[in-house]
Amino acid sequence: MDSKRKLKTANRALCMAPWVNLHVRTDGCVTPCCESWQKLGDINKERFAEIWDGPEITTLRAQMLRGVGRGLP
Repeated sequence: MDSKRKLKTANRALCMAPWVNLHVRTDGCVTPCCESWQKLGDINKERFAEIWDGPEITTLRAQMLRGVGRGLP
């Protein structure tokens, strides 16, 4: 079995969205995806690169890989 598929099926908290894109709402709020209300930053106040590599998204990604946390949304 392909390793990505194995990881995804073994881990229900895992979603690929935070590794490939982020969602910017009309008010500038940045979230992991369009289904989530978890605020990662504000594009009006921070550079995208700061949000992309920031502590909120880093924590979310780590939790997903470990299969803990609330995942998305």
